[in-house]
Amino acid sequence: MRIIPPPGGPRSPGGGPKSETSARRRPRTSVPVPESLRRKALAFDMSMEEALARALPRADAAQAEIRAAFAGRLAEMAARLAALAERRARGDAKATAELLRAARDLAATAPLFEAVLVGRIAESLARLLAARGKAPPAALVAAHVDALSAALREGARDDDPLALALCAELERAVARHSTEGR
Repeated sequence: MRIIPPPGGPRSPGGGPKSETSARRRPRTSVPVPESLRRKALAFDMSMEEALARALPRADAAQAEIRAAFAGRLAEMAARLAALAERRARGDAKATAELLRAARDLAATAPLFEAVLVGRIAESLARLLAARGKAPPAALVAAHVDALSAALREGARDDDPLALALCAELERAVARHSTEGR
């Protein structure tokens, strides 16, 4: 490990700074690095490829651990969306803003759980709700919520042709709605 001298140049033999302007600064102290942190840190004397080869398996294991811990989280978020869509259909004014926030949360969270289609449907719903102009039709909002529930229930993957067709059709309907409102 290489020791890098502090900025500001050399110090006097007594350890203090040489200039008057830097005399007001606190003297630097050395804090020993605990052995537990030293073992976890990447070694500075290895190449980038070696450092990556050591770090990537640990990162993959941590990601798998997080996925296992939050396995039911997507289903909970989809259930919340369904409840908010029901409230919106009954005329609750605050439900639309909450539904938009929940759709954006789901769109951001879904890729972490390798649920790309769920994220794509949630993003489409968020675009629908955020569009300026006339209010989105309740049937289109319900179609998005039903598609999200079905994708989670069936475990739809990104290469499923039926799920891809459904996503594309929902996105086309949102695009039509947003252009009609202008």
